[in-house]
Amino acid sequence: MSATAVAVIAATLLIACALTAGVRRLAPRLGFIDRPDGDRKRHAQPTPLMGGLAIGVSFFLSATVLAAVLPRMFDGAKNGTLGLAPLLTSAGLFCLLGLYDDRRGLSPRAKLLGQIAACLPFVVWGEAIGMVGVLGVRCTLGIWSVPFTVFWLVACSNVINLIDGMDGLAGTISCIALMTLAAMATLMGRYDVTAVALLAAASVTGFLVYNWPPAKIFMGDSGSLMLGFLIGALAIQAALKQAACFMLIVPLVLISVPVFDTAMAILRRKLAGRKIGEADRGHIHHRLQAHGLSRVQSLLLIAGLCIAMAGFCVLSVLVNSEFLALLLCCSLLAVLVIARVFGHDEIDMALQHVRAIATLLVDIIQVVPSRLLAVRLTNMAPGQSEDYWQIVCQRLAQCGGKDLEIRFTDLDSRNVVHRLCWRADAPASPATDTWQVRHTVPRDGGILATLTATGTVDDPQWAAKVNEASQLFHTLCRIWPLAPLPRGSRDEGQGFEADVIRFDDSRPQQPHSIASPGEDADPLQQPRAA
Repeated sequence: MSATAVAVIAATLLIACALTAGVRRLAPRLGFIDRPDGDRKRHAQPTPLMGGLAIGVSFFLSATVLAAVLPRMFDGAKNGTLGLAPLLTSAGLFCLLGLYDDRRGLSPRAKLLGQIAACLPFVVWGEAIGMVGVLGVRCTLGIWSVPFTVFWLVACSNVINLIDGMDGLAGTISCIALMTLAAMATLMGRYDVTAVALLAAASVTGFLVYNWPPAKIFMGDSGSLMLGFLIGALAIQAALKQAACFMLIVPLVLISVPVFDTAMAILRRKLAGRKIGEADRGHIHHRLQAHGLSRVQSLLLIAGLCIAMAGFCVLSVLVNSEFLALLLCCSLLAVLVIARVFGHDEIDMALQHVRAIATLLVDIIQVVPSRLLAVRLTNMAPGQSEDYWQIVCQRLAQCGGKDLEIRFTDLDSRNVVHRLCWRADAPASPATDTWQVRHTVPRDGGILATLTATGTVDDPQWAAKVNEASQLFHTLCRIWPLAPLPRGSRDEGQGFEADVIRFDDSRPQQPHSIASPGEDADPLQQPRAA
């Protein structure tokens, strides 16, 4: 890099520092103030918000001067160098979008559409990603080139925007990322990208003089959105290799700390039933402070993580191995989770949901045979009722059932017109916990079927098994043939009894009710151990 470029970069830092001091005094007069609310915003006093404008202006001025002094470095398609005009145009649009959001506020949808529009000058006028490489596998994007490039740039801008929740955090992470991109571009021989990345890093450094905890000014969305875009755009250039292939892993590793924080925020809010855009205090800097670290200590620890990721990226470029960067990155993030520093709560929540879904799938698989048997019961042919009765009794025995009785009662005469009975061979032990199920089904012709089953709790899954058998109970009560047997006849083997007896239970019956011993039937109760 020439001495002229170095001088412009050094001047950029001084310009950014001076502009930040001036903007700090101007912002309150224009209404760009971030006021504490006692919840998310816990800074001590109202703080100016226009730091992003100071970063942007210093970067634009110095980049324009450098392009004028060294025109061959930025003539774009003429010799394969970086086209500066598309980059500055999109960066300026991101800055203006964030500035409007800081002052007036934008809905998430409007903000997203604005970010997409801000990307277009760079993507259409500059250079879109035509091929993506991941761990040696390359994929030509074709018509998806522009959408993928827009997605990458919007994602980068939002990643930096979402992590901007503590004094100096977004600026420090951005500065580390930009300086790493400059180092990677130098190794690739892309000195034009090196110069632009260092200009942006110098602008951020000048701002950090006033943003270091306790911050005297915030960058706001105007700074975080613009810096996120610059990181994404320069990463496209710094990570390009042969055949214009964008090697995706290394840039992802570079910003993996804010990406991991954003991913955990999305997972946490989604699993908690909240909107993804709803703010909370679960970000990595909040968790570190909850562990007892001060703001400066939290900032230095996160900066250390980002520097480690930057070292992994540079090392991977030197040895030409994306897999090494990915392995080291995942190992470091795993240490954070295992040590319960950050991400463990979200992972635990996700595992609980996975276990719940797996349990549901197992339950469904277990219920299917009973549901199919219920279908066969509904369509049983004449003369098959005794066979199905035995099957139902066997299912009940598998639930620990000891006896079963179904009464078919004429509601007008209050007489039991039909009854089915079954008892297990071995009586229940008096010391064993027992359960009782009461199930009633109204039938046509004024008939009420009442099923009562009891059993012992001899299996941890007894409740699930009883619930599974309830579909059979309901079907049996609904379709059992009521052709009367000869009065007084009895078949002890099958358990049928057709005596007409007086129904002396005067309590009102509720359909589909389940009751425990000693309690009235309640349609909302579930089977449980007595």
